[in-house]
Formats: sequence, structure tokens, C-alpha cells
Amino acid sequence: MLKLILHVKNEAVENISEQLLKKFVLQSLKKRNVTNQVIIDIFIVKSEIIRKLNYKYRNYNKPTAVLSFPTTIGKAKQKIPFKTGQKIPSLLGDIIICPEVVRKETPDKQLTNAINILIDHSISHLLGYHHK
Repeated sequence: MLKLILHVKNEAVENISEQLLKKFVLQSLKKRNVTNQVIIDIFIVKSEIIRKLNYKYRNYNKPTAVLSFPTTIGKAKQKIPFKTGQKIPSLLGDIIICPEVVRKETPDKQLTNAINILIDHSISHLLGYHHK
């Protein structure tokens, strides 16, 4: 049975409901048939913070809407990406979202809809899927 432990730290001006974030994460995990306990940290940050992280980890010196950091890459004995129904590690990873950038990049969408899409995309990365 899926059990989500979600830690949210909001350092941005935008007030994004923790319940809403939990709903989005649960939808994404269920869609991927995750059935065990999962721990995910979500950080809501200002553009300067995500710019620094983007530069440090991706060598892009600009803010981005979202970053994902799986805790299993380089440490896991399991094969990544995880297969549907496979038990995944409890501590899945971190998602960092910058609402300021999300608003700039998706002016025609509501912030919550855009964040839902970004969380779903981030969960894919936490489970080991990468862009080609």
C-alpha cells in the first residue's frame, strides 16, 4: 500500500498548499504503480536559489522552473529506471520548484496546473527516467 511522507519547505513568496502538493505527488506515484512507502522533499524557492542550484549541478547560470534530485543515483544497487510495480527505495529524492519562473514560463496556465505537470515530470526523474 502506497504511503507518502512528504516534507515541504516554502522559502518563496508564493503560498502553495502542502495538501495540494501532496495530492499531485500521490497522483503521480499511483499512475506509476508505486505501492510502498516513499519519502519526498519539496522545496519552494526564489529564483536566485534555483539559479545557484542550476549552475552548481547543471552548469546553467539561469533560473529554471524545477529541479529534481533522486537520492538513489550513484548509490542504488537496484537498476534504474525502476520498473512498474518494482519496490523502490523509501527515500526517493528532492524536488525544487520556483513559482516565479513557473509563472514566467507558463503565463497562459494557472500556477497550480503548471506545478502539477512539473511534479509529475519530476517524479519521473526521481524514478530514474532521463531526457535523451
